[in-house]
Amino acid sequence: MEEEKQGQCEREEVQGEEREKGRREESRGGSERQWEEEEEEEEEEEEEEEEEEEEKEEEEERVEEEKGSKEF
Repeated sequence: MEEEKQGQCEREEVQGEEREKGRREESRGGSERQWEEEEEEEEEEEEEEEEEEEEKEEEEERVEEEKGSKEF
């Protein structure tokens, strides 16, 4: 009887530790996923900024070409 109680307590303890370990891993995984998502967002923003800069440069070139053609 005493051995059964002790065995049950040990199983419950192991199960509790496994649940806690699972929670920690989920939390780590969750923050890792969050970190990856944030990194992807930053990359997308950088790409958008680069595209905007290219568009501005192209527009400036067009404006200069128009000015040049009007002078002649």
